[in-house]
Amino acid sequence: MRIAYLTQIAVAAESGPLRKTAEQIACWQQFGHQVALFPITRRPELWPGLAALDVRPIAVAGRLARFLGAGRIADQVARFRPDLVYLRFANFYPHVARLGRRFPLAVEVNTLDLSEFRRQLPLAHWLFHLATRRLVFRTAKGIVALSREIAQQPEFQGLPVLVLANGIDFRRYGEPPPAAVGDAPRLVFVGHAGQPWHGVDKLLTLARLLPDCRFDVVGYGPADLCLPLPANLTAHGFLPLPRYEALMAQADIAVATLAYHRIAMREGSPLKLREYLAMGLPSITAFADTDFPAGAPFLLRLDNTADNIAPALAEIRAFVAAWRGRRVPRQALAHLDIVEKERQRLAFLGDLAQR
Repeated sequence: MRIAYLTQIAVAAESGPLRKTAEQIACWQQFGHQVALFPITRRPELWPGLAALDVRPIAVAGRLARFLGAGRIADQVARFRPDLVYLRFANFYPHVARLGRRFPLAVEVNTLDLSEFRRQLPLAHWLFHLATRRLVFRTAKGIVALSREIAQQPEFQGLPVLVLANGIDFRRYGEPPPAAVGDAPRLVFVGHAGQPWHGVDKLLTLARLLPDCRFDVVGYGPADLCLPLPANLTAHGFLPLPRYEALMAQADIAVATLAYHRIAMREGSPLKLREYLAMGLPSITAFADTDFPAGAPFLLRLDNTADNIAPALAEIRAFVAAWRGRRVPRQALAHLDIVEKERQRLAFLGDLAQR
């Protein structure tokens, strides 16, 4: 197939979603498909990790320009002559409808947008999104949903839906590094400032309740957190992948998303949790993982509530003690492998392209 991958993700700097996109496309190419990435962006500069891909930035100055330039955007994608357009869902713009009328359109939905975007967008933008989001799904031939919870949205009724959680490219990680036992248990958290559902404020609470443990926080600097910080917590700010993987290699336990309740979500498969597991790190979560519906011994699932740290302190202590110095066995994670997940995605897209 010839697949045009359309996204509004910023492509000038490394991020988790951008790495996911690059890994998806690389995998599709390895399966023999021709893929072009069309990022609609204000900044046409490219993260070096995209160098091996066919990237065709569409430079657009702002929201108004995306409306006025709908024909130009659609024509630029159409010149690739795709068999299918793959859209990472964000906001509606007219070029989406134009492309959906000309080519089969598959839409990847990564969140419950009604709750998440309400917190993120200015009121006027939110009202516009509320009024236009259905237009994206009316144009789609099928949906790729990141979780069962997302797949249940009423707008998807009558459409083919594939539930496919985030995976990980184990080929990049190799075998998990051996656990290093230091003077104190080490816990690591990797996130991105400005995402309230991460629950990094709860991590500060946990650090104060576990003074005998050390905490490393990546993606948040001191200015992003409520001061004073606990003495046993270091806020490293943004770190490139090799540096935060070095921190993870020294950790005993990882901490994943703790506050999905803030965006009315109960289920997920965060990319950072996949990275933790690829490094062999047992992890503390507060949600149902799509790929582990029955849970797993190496995942401690807290309640998805506002007050989920102090009441679970004894469980957390026991989990840290039980898993300190151990790594998650790779064979327990085989179903997370990106190669198998992308094989499923491509089979689904192939069916849509024939409709």
